[in-house]
Amino acid sequence: MRFKFSWLLLIAALALLTFMPAVAQDSVGPATIHNLDEYVAATGTEITEFHEAPSLAEKVAAGELPPVEERLPENPIVIVPWNEVGQYGGTLRWDEFTVDYDHYFRHILNTQTALRDASVTTYYNSGPGSPDPARPFVFEGWEQNDDATEFTIHLRKGLKWSDGVELTTEDVRFRLEDEIFSEELNPGLTSRPYIWGGEPMQLDVIDDYTFKLTFAAPYGAFVEDNLRDLSWGSISRFLTPAHFYKQYHTAYTDISEILPVMEENGFTEESEWANFYRSAWAGDFGDSGPYVDHTFNLTLPVLYPWVMSEIRPDGTEILTRNPYYFVVDTAGNQLPYIDQLQRQFINDSELMNLDIIAGKVDVQGQFIKIDDFPLFKQNEEAGNYNALPVRAWQHHTLIYWFNPEVADEKLSAALSEIDFRRALSIALDRNQINEVVYRGLGTPAQFAPPMDTPLYDESLSSFAAEYDPEGAMALLEGLGYVDVNGDGFREAPDGSEFTLPITYYEVTPAANQGAVLATDYWQAVGIQVNTRQVDGSQFWNLQGANEVAAGIWWANGPDFGDGSFIGQSVNVPTWNTWINTNGEDGIEPPDWVKRIREIQDQRLEVSAEERAALDSEGWNLLVNNLTIIGTVENGKNPLILNKGLGNVEYGFDKNFVAPTYWEWAFQWYYK
Repeated sequence: MRFKFSWLLLIAALALLTFMPAVAQDSVGPATIHNLDEYVAATGTEITEFHEAPSLAEKVAAGELPPVEERLPENPIVIVPWNEVGQYGGTLRWDEFTVDYDHYFRHILNTQTALRDASVTTYYNSGPGSPDPARPFVFEGWEQNDDATEFTIHLRKGLKWSDGVELTTEDVRFRLEDEIFSEELNPGLTSRPYIWGGEPMQLDVIDDYTFKLTFAAPYGAFVEDNLRDLSWGSISRFLTPAHFYKQYHTAYTDISEILPVMEENGFTEESEWANFYRSAWAGDFGDSGPYVDHTFNLTLPVLYPWVMSEIRPDGTEILTRNPYYFVVDTAGNQLPYIDQLQRQFINDSELMNLDIIAGKVDVQGQFIKIDDFPLFKQNEEAGNYNALPVRAWQHHTLIYWFNPEVADEKLSAALSEIDFRRALSIALDRNQINEVVYRGLGTPAQFAPPMDTPLYDESLSSFAAEYDPEGAMALLEGLGYVDVNGDGFREAPDGSEFTLPITYYEVTPAANQGAVLATDYWQAVGIQVNTRQVDGSQFWNLQGANEVAAGIWWANGPDFGDGSFIGQSVNVPTWNTWINTNGEDGIEPPDWVKRIREIQDQRLEVSAEERAALDSEGWNLLVNNLTIIGTVENGKNPLILNKGLGNVEYGFDKNFVAPTYWEWAFQWYYK
């Protein structure tokens, strides 16, 4: 990469590029987010002074913190609260039972939907092609040239990491030059946005707050692909706290000083430095942030509303407000309102229900089942909470997926047959699944574009979705799967015993019920099934070894850019490896999979209209090949919210999904 510091370059860029439009006056309303200067221009309302939580004011008075005006950037973000300006104080509690993951951290800390149009009730309305424009947040603004090959991005002057160190383009340069494009740390880099048009993107550092990215080919969806979804999973593509990580990077610190920290984390040899660094870096800005099983839980500077302050022996984690958080409300109050987050670790997911009805949690919505909704409603008053039946944020919360290239040759031969997969699909009674799993509140459907999206196609939603066990048995007979020994189960075409294993972990609330139902339906047509529930780490080890033939999961909605199942990366890892290594490793996928991956790249280069046509083509390929079987769309999940929480009521009327609530938790308050 090349790195240039040039005021002339800045002037030229500003002359040639089109600026992101300012906020319109009629767009300033509840659940909107703006740069301060744009908010003032649109409303005519000046914010002349800033305020802070009492706990921070005490630290300022004691000389432990600078005044709030000095902790905020020059042009902070202003959010319009959902219902009203709140008040400071309180602790937000939830239960979590997974050791190495936390869905609430992922959403409460990552303000993803806060940066989209929160009036849109479909959660996955983001991504390339969404009608909702990308908004400023960490990045104050951006411009692009006419052919979408150059993007000039502005940082927020005075924005600070949680330790008070200012964020500058050095954090960008270090992230890209010393981490992402480091051959030692990140060999064989092929992923976007770093490689585009077959070549590495180019970085020009213009000044402390401005940088430019140049691509070898038009990247029409760059903003939507990289700047819209400003979760830390996206932000970390360009930023990392350089001042912190330089302490552990051999380009800046002698290995003798790093080795003691490496040894504390199980890396005893100097030669293991790259592995140590990758392990420390990997989770920093991922789904759960740096707060689950991470090397630097208590010391890593972040930009979240809350910062880890305590990890207790029982697994409880306490987060306290970030004094340098760069967001204020319309009265100039620095957010968040709530003082602390408390993640309560439990050993068994069943304990969640007991904690909910006992009033021991303030928010809960992951891994609780709609089946238990009557229990939650009966105990609302005693537990001091509201139980809401909100739409599931995943388009399908119960899918079955198959791996035609699984290492077991007998299973691979079966699952490679489209008629075998079709037989499994039509053997499912989706109406009954809807009643049993979703209490009749969803819509039976194949995994296809959802009915509330422009790409909805009834022929895709109904494809191989009819309940036809006789037809399923006929397909299996035609493939040579017949019951030879009369035990009620079909043997393989060579006469040997045949069993279809389903390996899963409880990634979705419907997983256990889904395993029982699939077993019943598929055994009813003569396929012997063996379901095996494992923990998350065991599953990923098996999947990485290509030993998972079939699994149970959830799938999000209409975004055809999703790589997990639309791109086949979870269910068929060998196809994904072949594509990512340009055929040097893995197994070559069929043409339809190659075309889907081409579409996923091409859709990022073109206009929204062209993108829709590509997505339609891709969905037809995906649905007609049935490596993923859907069951019911638009199911419901329970959401539990403490009755004392303010700035949640707006969501009651808007029919928001749970993550939209969680990602606005920085403006929740206790009444």
